Amino acid sequence: MNLDDHDKITQIKELAADIREIKDFTKNENFDASVFNTAINRTRVDVPEPKVEPVKRKNGTDWHIVIIGFCVIGLFCLIAVNALLTLDPKHTGLLIVAGLIAVTFAILSIHLKFNNQGATIIVAVFFVAVVLIGFEIFTPREIADKAETIYSSTSQ
Repeated sequence: MNLDDHDKITQIKELAADIREIKDFTKNENFDASVFNTAINRTRVDVPEPKVEPVKRKNGTDWHIVIIGFCVIGLFCLIAVNALLTLDPKHTGLLIVAGLIAVTFAILSIHLKFNNQGATIIVAVFFVAVVLIGFEIFTPREIADKAETIYSSTSQ
């Protein structure tokens, strides 16, 4: 090993020692030290999950079920109006929007009533399928084929 290599190695060692060393660690660059003096509470407070109670009148009526019933009956009435009357495409579009609004309220009421995400998703898919079939956007066979392709693609 020649002298040049030895000088390079010592320079590298000094540089490595300089990198590992923290210089002026306690030097204050106008930083307020009051942050370090704050009290820390290490106890964790367990907040109970809020419980969803059904909305009831004095006579015991469960309003979630009433809303679900009205929405389902309204949806089927809208589908019947579309099937029995000859309407313009504008009016059919308006019926579809009204049906989707009814479906939305029914799904929200079901979720608030049962507080179960799985049941809500199943009912939502069912209602959307009813709207698509009822307003003749898809046939039942096309819905079944689409459901099969979605199921087979997610199971792989």
